[in-house]
Amino acid sequence: MPELAKSVPLPASEIPVALFRQIMLWPLALHPHPAGADVIRGEVTRVVDLLTAAAVPDAPWQPVDDPAAHIGPPPDGDQAGWRAECYAEGVYFHEFVQGFLFSERTPRVVGAGSDDVPFRLFRRSDIVAVDVTLGEWVDGREARTLHLEVERINLYLFRTGAAILVVETVHDRNVAANDLMLDVAQDCHDQFRRVYVPFALQGRRPPGLVVQSVVWHRKDDRPQPFDIDASAVTAMIDSYKPGPIDPDTDLGKRTPPLFEHWNWLLPKELPLANADRGIAPGQSYWRQVVDERMPTITTVSVTPADGELATRDPLHFYNATSEGDLMRLCFADSAGSPSTLPYDRRSLVDFEKNHMYQAFRERGTLYMGSGFAFVAYGAGRDFDTYVAAQHMRRHYFQLGLLAHLELASLLGLSSRISSVVMEYHPSRDDEKKLEDAMRTIQAEYLQFLHRFRFTGASNHVQAQAITDLWRRHLRLPEVFKDLHEEITSATDYLFNRATSRGAETVERLQVLGILGLMLALTFGLLSANLQTYGQWLGAVFRVLHAGLPSAGWKDAWANAPHLARPLVTLTLGMAVFATLGCVGLKRLHRREVRRLTSPPGRRPRSLRATLPPTTDQWVTGRLALVSVILWVVTVALAAYWGASTSWGFQ
Repeated sequence: MPELAKSVPLPASEIPVALFRQIMLWPLALHPHPAGADVIRGEVTRVVDLLTAAAVPDAPWQPVDDPAAHIGPPPDGDQAGWRAECYAEGVYFHEFVQGFLFSERTPRVVGAGSDDVPFRLFRRSDIVAVDVTLGEWVDGREARTLHLEVERINLYLFRTGAAILVVETVHDRNVAANDLMLDVAQDCHDQFRRVYVPFALQGRRPPGLVVQSVVWHRKDDRPQPFDIDASAVTAMIDSYKPGPIDPDTDLGKRTPPLFEHWNWLLPKELPLANADRGIAPGQSYWRQVVDERMPTITTVSVTPADGELATRDPLHFYNATSEGDLMRLCFADSAGSPSTLPYDRRSLVDFEKNHMYQAFRERGTLYMGSGFAFVAYGAGRDFDTYVAAQHMRRHYFQLGLLAHLELASLLGLSSRISSVVMEYHPSRDDEKKLEDAMRTIQAEYLQFLHRFRFTGASNHVQAQAITDLWRRHLRLPEVFKDLHEEITSATDYLFNRATSRGAETVERLQVLGILGLMLALTFGLLSANLQTYGQWLGAVFRVLHAGLPSAGWKDAWANAPHLARPLVTLTLGMAVFATLGCVGLKRLHRREVRRLTSPPGRRPRSLRATLPPTTDQWVTGRLALVSVILWVVTVALAAYWGASTSWGFQ
């Protein structure tokens, strides 16, 4: 295994950077209201229609109907080369991934109903550059300002209720006015991505983890400056307070206030959970799903300048990069001493194994990943020509987009489940409300699972390894498993409740059915009516009235066949059908509960395992009691009729 540095390590402040490209991805998730209603697609469509309607010729945001053009063609450059890059990017992926990422969309017609495409892409093209003044931990240190070219600002709106803002900035030595050293690139990598202040120093001063100021430059040379000082931090801290009370949850949520330079960049048509956006109670809004650090896809080239290549190895600075500086790039940490590591060495024992893809390391290309940061670090002609200029901007950008789309969608679905359960009040709400909400979430989950989740996007070995690296550090399998358990537990509860209600209804209907069946079959078998029973039983009363001694044994024996046949038939018939009713209802009840409560593809070990013992006892006891009562009532009616007609009772 190659060493982390093949030559004497140099301080990051002595390693010149030829190219520093930072692609920031800001994942957002939709919080619909009401949480369980089928409003996800409708809310996404509403934002798409608002942006489309506002896309007049001079508007900053414009729709891009061909996602293959997520990097716009050069206005005066090589069109043929640009098309070749689009081609190489597309064919790199599986066919079904190509259909998802690059299929051209029909231009959206505002108000044309629900938008069924997987996502819509919008581009902001009025921003051409940005000046970033880095924060400092040491007071009195001279401010460091970077002038970065802005090459891409895109907004992806996915049908799953996820949105991702993509901002790409670059510092190229060939066009920049000032040189850039590796330590400054490390600080910019760490600070510029943050969307709110994580904490404040004494006096509410901003920490050295965030930039001091940001100035966006438009095409018309109009600057848009934003300062982050003690007053700005104070305003952010003071605005972190409960929002309006939600009538469904009786809660007023807190949302972190965003830096103005990021808030300004997003379209106003996207209602964001922020103090300045004025989200009203009951209104759907978009919120951040990660912490203050945007995920990044960063490329750093340390190829020596053209004038040095004649006397210096193209990989000189690459090989002289210290182990600690590589780790800082991997974890997007600020600059530090080359003799120290950003974390304890014992926690970094398997750093190469867990965070690096080293297939081309000796050739000048090293890939590192930590989930929230993916970095290509290298030098040389091949790295600059292919990896930095094409692969990181296109192929690996798409891999990162899919990974962060999955994370945002999973967290959004999980949040909606929590909101649905939170808004459900058993004492005042019908369970059907909860069932309808969970049914909608299940349908969204099914769509996401089969159309928006890609565990493998390409059959290229390098793409598979990088995808696995990304997914592992984002913990996507664990998050997916947690979401699946949340949905399963909620649906199991609702299913069991529905099963219980259904079993009670079935039980009542079966009792009525069995009673009717017993009566119909008994009287049908005897082919008689109650008057016939009365005639038969009249003989009994005559014998009892006359008395056996006076009537004589001979008369009693003569009447015996008339007594035995109806009594035995009636008794046996009632007993048989009562027994069949008990057994049949009991088996039907068990089989119905077993069918409804057993998971698909599995059967319980025994029928009795599906029911509490008290349920069996209740069913059997009630049927036996009903059978006895029915028999007694039938005999009593027959006796009364027989006595009144055959014995002369009035």
